[in-house]
Amino acid sequence: MSIVSFNNIASLGIAKDPVPVTLPANDKVGFAWTDAMNMRFKDGYITKMPGYELLFNCSVAPYFSSRIDYTGATSIYLYAGLSKVYCMHNGTHYNITRQTTGVDVDYHADKDHMWNMTTLNNFPVLTNLADTPQAWTNVGPSNRLVNLPNWPTNYLAKVIRSYKAYLIALDVTNSLGNRNKNLIKWSTGALPGALPTTWDISDPTADAGEYQFSDSDGWLVDCLPLNDFNIIYKNSSTYIMSYVGGTEIFSIRKIFPSVGLLAPNCAAFFKGKHFAVTSDDVIVHDGFQYQSVIDGKNKRYLFKNINPNSIDRTFVVPNYENAEMWICFPTGSSTYANSALIFNYETGVWTRRALPETSHISSGFIDITDSVTWQAASTTWANTAVPWDKSRYNKISLSLSMCVPTDSKIYLIDKSNIINDNNIPAYAYLERINFPLSDDQHMKFVKRIWLKTNKVTGSNDIINVHVGTSLTTTGEPVWQGPYTFNTVTDDKLDCLCFGRYISIRISTSTDLVWELHGFDVEVDNKGKW
Repeated sequence: MSIVSFNNIASLGIAKDPVPVTLPANDKVGFAWTDAMNMRFKDGYITKMPGYELLFNCSVAPYFSSRIDYTGATSIYLYAGLSKVYCMHNGTHYNITRQTTGVDVDYHADKDHMWNMTTLNNFPVLTNLADTPQAWTNVGPSNRLVNLPNWPTNYLAKVIRSYKAYLIALDVTNSLGNRNKNLIKWSTGALPGALPTTWDISDPTADAGEYQFSDSDGWLVDCLPLNDFNIIYKNSSTYIMSYVGGTEIFSIRKIFPSVGLLAPNCAAFFKGKHFAVTSDDVIVHDGFQYQSVIDGKNKRYLFKNINPNSIDRTFVVPNYENAEMWICFPTGSSTYANSALIFNYETGVWTRRALPETSHISSGFIDITDSVTWQAASTTWANTAVPWDKSRYNKISLSLSMCVPTDSKIYLIDKSNIINDNNIPAYAYLERINFPLSDDQHMKFVKRIWLKTNKVTGSNDIINVHVGTSLTTTGEPVWQGPYTFNTVTDDKLDCLCFGRYISIRISTSTDLVWELHGFDVEVDNKGKW
């Protein structure tokens, strides 16, 4: 009889692409998991991710949202439906859709013409390719959106982003309806506290201009500032844009001839670098060199499972509080993202999270007043999902808010030990298939498993453990269980499992938030295979 310990369990995360038996399973290299859902790997242990809770109900199904700075006591929260745009301020919702002679002029967004937003000098600018770009020139709950001032008449753009004092428009349609997917236009530089006064490239007093990306295949997708530069992504190549002034205004050159961006909003900034999802890879780059961070781990899984009919609904959102980048993508027949593949840019590990059908997630400060008091709280101190001294609505740390159109709601993520405001608990699990205990030559008889767990919150104490065995390197495990394990009173579970390779699945479907710090397996080696 021997006891095999696994304590270095959080250093490698999940790897769904390799053959499971080839993955590390020891304390020296680390323990790689073949799957996980709603579990976070951090600080040397694994913990169930908090769920999400209602931020506010919306007047229309939200497909985009963003917190907007406001001069009042609290912020304004803009959210866009397909035909209307609203804002919420101090609990009241206001229709800010553009108007003509006092009548709403509805928008024409749909799944192929989704909203994007940028800000310049604190003015929000929204685009969707189907409507004239919109600007909120007087931010306030009683003020409407208007057509972007000085924008060329009857022109459209798929994306408008800000860079330095300029607005940059990509994938432009002219007044005759001719769409040029390889054209960018930039405005004249805006004065502080103002929007650009012209986009006219023939005006000798302005520095507006345009550039045709004709030296590579494909089409323009998006752009995002990186340090002092602006990175412009096509679907098949990447360019760097820098301000040079003079008659040229900008210098544009190709940096990655065969690396582009999968869809708009598929790149995010962190620590002087971009995290980007390309058409066949996930990379990190500094504007000069790039490296894959998913190859050999989860690349095949990701691109095999994205719904090809809704690939443009894939997006990246940073979760800076946990040093994570979330790749949110639709699977199966979903139109909008229902799964997140999550990369920790500090440790390099991957994990997964389930989502409701989500059209957009924004990262920002949330400062809606938290009205929960100790007397009014519906849970006990022991069962609350966050520490009592930490407000859910925090102006210091960035939070994630999620648009769920089918619910007409916006939720806060990582703020609850339930999955939504209907009190449905989050299902969470860890799984490792076919790992050899000490060697892969002997048959093993597993008698007991010690779980080094810790209950964080929740009204339930029980986690479920399945133990599986198989005889071949590619064989599907035969599962036994579930064996119940009380995170408060138990230190081990008894089982009688016989096989060459061992598998383990640890799961909960209650409001229990728990941690795993390691586990030990008591095993007898039997005859050789």
